[in-house]
Amino acid sequence: MCGDGGYAGGGAMRFSAENDTDASEGDDETVIMRVIADLAKRVGKWSGVDACCDKDIAMGHLRPHFNAWLAETVADNAGKTLVGSGWLDAEVKCESARHPFGRKRCKGWFTKISCYADFSQTS
Repeated sequence: MCGDGGYAGGGAMRFSAENDTDASEGDDETVIMRVIADLAKRVGKWSGVDACCDKDIAMGHLRPHFNAWLAETVADNAGKTLVGSGWLDAEVKCESARHPFGRKRCKGWFTKISCYADFSQTS
């Protein structure tokens, strides 16, 4: 984890599958379409004093970008019903170091964050 003791170094964290909404069971005539995007570049890097690789901190940086992407994706798929969304896989990298005179610092970024939106459409 980033920031352990504040010494120069780095780390990585991987976590998976968090769903905002789950696809509900539909009838046999429902077609499910999944849109997947990697939002790593969209989120960019963040910095702090410590714990840049903490899952809650990383998710805090992801959430507004995910919500914006989801709104755009829903608009792009007008006429279809959103039945599920979330992320499948995430990889976070981080670095920690000390400034001169001992001040701690860290930075973190997603190397991968596969987000999805599931839509249904009656055939």
